[in-house]
Amino acid sequence: MKRLMAMVGALLWLPVAAYAQTPREEVSAGLGPEDHASPEAQAAMKSLDDAETLFRENKLPRAAAAFDQLAARYATATDVDLQRICVLAMIGQGKVAQQSAKHEDALRLFDEVLGRVPALQTGDLELILGQAMMLRLGSLMELKRFALASEQSQTIVDLLGKNQDPMLRELAALAMSAQVAVLAMNGDTLAAEAKADALIAKFPAVSGQDLQERLQGAIFLIPAVLDEAGKYEQAATAYAHAAERAEKAGWSEGGEALARGLTARGRVLERLGRDDEAMAAYQAAINRFPTAKEPWIVGQMALCHNRRAGLFAKRGLSEDAIAELKGVLALGRSLDIATISEQPNFRPLFRNAAFILFLRSNGRR
Repeated sequence: MKRLMAMVGALLWLPVAAYAQTPREEVSAGLGPEDHASPEAQAAMKSLDDAETLFRENKLPRAAAAFDQLAARYATATDVDLQRICVLAMIGQGKVAQQSAKHEDALRLFDEVLGRVPALQTGDLELILGQAMMLRLGSLMELKRFALASEQSQTIVDLLGKNQDPMLRELAALAMSAQVAVLAMNGDTLAAEAKADALIAKFPAVSGQDLQERLQGAIFLIPAVLDEAGKYEQAATAYAHAAERAEKAGWSEGGEALARGLTARGRVLERLGRDDEAMAAYQAAINRFPTAKEPWIVGQMALCHNRRAGLFAKRGLSEDAIAELKGVLALGRSLDIATISEQPNFRPLFRNAAFILFLRSNGRR
């Protein structure tokens, strides 16, 4: 369950890292031309920008203090620009609470934000609502309150799903991917797959690697739940279906989730003792990413070569196994040393392949 929740978290924290932050240009856009804002609003805008910088730098105590000060100062403001800054500061308080794993506190803050936002007379009302709801959804998922998370995600889809603004549509797409995750975590595979198909149909043209990775991640969560539960036969089929959906979606900028899913299918087939199919699955993954340069994709392909080497060795086909290990090293050479050092899960693959080939070259088996 811990691994699955990590996967779910990866789907939802993009808004925390991107949409839910409020860089100065976005605050300025909400306030309007600076010469139309009051001097106090301009100063508050700068303070909010500084607080967001502290949050991005993970200086949470200082960020919390800055957000707290702004929220308290403008809690009863009548100026619309200052009201907006108060709400954004409260969202900042919620983000700090989330980063500190205080999700109950975060929910309380986001609920208060949602109570205040409808009264704002601001041009970016839907964006602020979407941010707050998406962050609230993240805390509900972390707390495993899946029924409430499903309701929240549907509210986001209803509110933003028909909007043509790219950022709002991305929030709606992430919310719909959370619905896929909730259904999968609840063991309703058929409903999760149907929702995944609806996700692809509704958002066929989303762009951006981070977003596409998360949408693909939602699709591959369906077989991952089955895999975690030891339902390997069902998982093998579901991984194949997920790969077909990911390819059909045309989200070509995202590849890590697909690479992980193709590799995982091979591992499931191995567990079932279907070694020929596992070999073919690993080779299909390798063929799908022949020129990949992204470290995590390269790492997955190295893992596929390594698994094929083990299966060849199991059959006594040492030369074929050696060829696969050489494939591992070839992938390792495509990465610099610093990048390999940053990938602790994959370092042993390259090290062990090099060691085995060294022993081989010295006549030791």
